[in-house]
Amino acid sequence: VFYRRVLHVDPWPSPADGLYLAGYPVLAVALWLLLRDRSPGRDVAGLLDAAIVSSSLGVLGWVGLVGPLAAVPGQPLTELLISLAYPVGDVLLLVVLVRLVAAPGARNAAFLLLSGSILLLLMADVAFMLVTPSGGYVDGGPIDGLWLLSYVLWGTAALHPAARALSARGEAGIKPSRLRLVLLACAATLCPSVLVQRALVEVAPDVSVLGVGSIVIFLLVIARMVGLVRQIEFQVVLLDRGQQALRETIAEKEALADRLHYQAFHDSLTGLPNRALLRDRLRHALERGRRGQERVGLLFVDLDDFKQVNDAFGHDTGDRTLQEVGARLRRSVRASDTVARLGGDEFAVLIEDAVGEGEVREAQDRIEGALREPLVSTGGSVTVRASIGRALAGGRDDADTILRAADEAMYGAKRAAKGGAPAALRS
Repeated sequence: VFYRRVLHVDPWPSPADGLYLAGYPVLAVALWLLLRDRSPGRDVAGLLDAAIVSSSLGVLGWVGLVGPLAAVPGQPLTELLISLAYPVGDVLLLVVLVRLVAAPGARNAAFLLLSGSILLLLMADVAFMLVTPSGGYVDGGPIDGLWLLSYVLWGTAALHPAARALSARGEAGIKPSRLRLVLLACAATLCPSVLVQRALVEVAPDVSVLGVGSIVIFLLVIARMVGLVRQIEFQVVLLDRGQQALRETIAEKEALADRLHYQAFHDSLTGLPNRALLRDRLRHALERGRRGQERVGLLFVDLDDFKQVNDAFGHDTGDRTLQEVGARLRRSVRASDTVARLGGDEFAVLIEDAVGEGEVREAQDRIEGALREPLVSTGGSVTVRASIGRALAGGRDDADTILRAADEAMYGAKRAAKGGAPAALRS
């Protein structure tokens, strides 16, 4: 405008063209830096998408702008290069804009202003290149208005409070967005569309450019599909690993729960049920007995003077003695009966489905016979005797009543010295 209005000359090209063209790489680098901050690491899929769109835009720019400019006869080389630099710069900005729009990240008001400013700049440049050969460009006309509005939007985007969020890193997903799919579909069908358009207007198409462009776009689409398949396979592998880790965690928790449950209801030394589990089984046995004709018997076994074993042979021998007593008690009764360690040197035997007191008495006799056999230890042999109290449940007895009755019977046997002689120790 200064050349025309002040100096009244119209040089082509002029230093103003060099300054103007220098703005394209500056804007492209600035947008690329912003894109690098927004991209989540190495976004190969985004690069392929941008390459597909860029290739199609390059073909379109050549067919619509570069080709006609290059075909003008008699142009000096400088004018030709300057004429070609404008559409190349526009294609460069458009490629970066497409990559920016396709990348993840914030799409706030500043992003819309930024995208709008680039589009207006490209519209003004394309309009200028289309009308200049025919002399249709007028200073201060609509094209200048588009340029000025583009600059205003650039500044407004930079000063907008939402511009701080533009550089925030986004999260890339496997599934492409709808906008990206639309852009890819348009890019992939651009070359065939140009061929159809040229055939309709009966203009000979640039077959070499369209052919090379079609091949490049086709190969890029194949690479994008392969990358998408690999990305899905990788996510499936990660999902399988996550599910396997989840199953292992659940299995560990279940195993831990089983161990805790076992420890809560079993004696850690002998592995026998403890008092809590005995009470639970006794309560269930009593409930079943009330519904049928079966009786429930309980034997309360207390080892006499067991402290002498620990004093004479040590606690290790005492522990092994308790383990052997528990094993002999289990072998002396039926598999359906319950042998429990109540604590210390006290054991209990639950006789379920007993016909009568005689069956409980027989179980007691077997236990007494089993305990008469000496227990061999590294320090010698230990003979253990026990006081045993028995109780037979009545129709309305509960678990506490049976336990109390068997305990009282055991103490009665101990006082009467029935089987309650001191433990015999032989070394």
